[in-house]
Amino acid sequence: MATAAAADQKPHLTCAVCQEVYRSPRFLPCHHSYCLKCLEQLAAANGQTIPCPICRKRAPVPAGGVQSLQVNFYFTDEELERARKASEHTTCRVHGEERLCFYCKPCERVICIKCKLTKHEGHVSEDLTETAEHCKEEIQRSWARMEDSVKIVTKKLHEVQKNNEAARQKCAAVKLQSDSQFVIRHEIGEDDCEVFRLGSKINEGKMEIEKGPTLFQPKIRRLHNFDANKAGELFAVIDDQAGETELTQLRKEANQKYIQTHGENMSDEEIAAFFLTPAEERLLVRQYEFVLREFCNKFQPPFPKYILGTSLMYFKRFWVNNSVMDYHPKDIMLTCVYLACKVEEFYVAIGQFVSNLKGNREKFADTILAFELLLMSKLQYHLTIHHPYRPLEGLLIDIKTRFPDLDNPERLRKGAEEYIERCLLSDVVLIFSPSQIALASIMYSAGRESINMDRYMTEILMAGCPEDEVQKCIYQLRRIKHMVKSTEPIPREQAHLTQKKMEKCRNQENNPDSEIYRARMAEMFEDEEETRNRKRARKEQVPAVSYSMQALKEDQFT
Repeated sequence: MATAAAADQKPHLTCAVCQEVYRSPRFLPCHHSYCLKCLEQLAAANGQTIPCPICRKRAPVPAGGVQSLQVNFYFTDEELERARKASEHTTCRVHGEERLCFYCKPCERVICIKCKLTKHEGHVSEDLTETAEHCKEEIQRSWARMEDSVKIVTKKLHEVQKNNEAARQKCAAVKLQSDSQFVIRHEIGEDDCEVFRLGSKINEGKMEIEKGPTLFQPKIRRLHNFDANKAGELFAVIDDQAGETELTQLRKEANQKYIQTHGENMSDEEIAAFFLTPAEERLLVRQYEFVLREFCNKFQPPFPKYILGTSLMYFKRFWVNNSVMDYHPKDIMLTCVYLACKVEEFYVAIGQFVSNLKGNREKFADTILAFELLLMSKLQYHLTIHHPYRPLEGLLIDIKTRFPDLDNPERLRKGAEEYIERCLLSDVVLIFSPSQIALASIMYSAGRESINMDRYMTEILMAGCPEDEVQKCIYQLRRIKHMVKSTEPIPREQAHLTQKKMEKCRNQENNPDSEIYRARMAEMFEDEEETRNRKRARKEQVPAVSYSMQALKEDQFT
């Protein structure tokens, strides 16, 4: 309903089949557009021909499939994304399908109805729309108070400046008078000590008056910046939730796709009890992200930092469009690390790699090699990773070269690398660029060391950039800081129970311990062996054919 309502504002963005905002729109030969997924369903239901729902003309499916139909480029990604985001609601991170509709006052958190009835039971809460109205009113009141304060302080500053000018004129007149009196007294032989004391008092008063404007300037700046910073933090929170919404939607689609494939004949109650929810899947993936980090940190020989960055990026990208019920996170985790070693040219033989594991190492080796090609295909063979460790090195070199205020930039490295690890364990690396994350890690480490890097950022790193670009960069750093700070710890007991549930509903065709998997692998090896035997037989027949052709030529000449 929300999607249709948002699309009603722009009917040309709505698919006539699903009545939702277009997703990957494609043209039919009759020039009507539909979602790619809707066209695939029409083709499957009509014997590889697509009847146009509007004009009823039938179109054959191209040789390359429905995906090879012409893409409708008239609708820009930005326009579709705006229409889609207008219809989406933020969902609870704990209870993935529940909308955030309440605000818990004691905990100062946005919660869903299930959170209110469980963890936050008995807490004072109110409807989220009411909270938003209260926040809006409070911001407006604060802004009005700030404007009034600025007006008052500015008025006082003008008065001080006016009094300062009058005092200067009076000082000049008094000084002229005192100089005249000094000359007269000197000429008539009178004592001039009183005149000097008077001049000293005048100078002291003049210095106090000149200090007046400088005393008010910091107060005015604080009033200008206070509410602006608060508003910036509020908008950063809103943007972070919007950025995570798309990732949440993709993970939810992967979860629903698995359930639709493996739970066709089950009721809604059976599905809810048997399969994992998107929130439970996310919990397991986050747990194995920590396991991956520990594995890389303890690996022998020691890994460079960029192996951790590359393998974690592979791991995160894989689970955006795949379900943990289809592939076990541990199998994918080990394959990601092994593939990262190859891509980053840190060669480790498979035998040496599995020697760092406890258990059946031969089975681990077979599993990693079996899943390696699958992992590359799921990553669409985009294996070059731009993680934050590389721009961090560049920033440290730049600070050493162009920022002499900091005598030892290497003291920032440890804190920055720790912060990058925290970013890698959140969704920050899927939303922001590596250079933005590296700069955020430098600023975090500098803050921990009580080093002021503002001048480096504004006057050196972004020298010559427009003011709005500088503010935009600061805003992005604030968003990164908020997302990393809001990453919650993993409840270990809940993760353990979720893993037990996953073992019951996982796809046995991708389970190396299952009979189905072993039978499939044996059949595949038999097919490969048969193919090799046929090739070997064809090669053995080539000399006999060559000999027969040579004998035929000799008979023709004789």
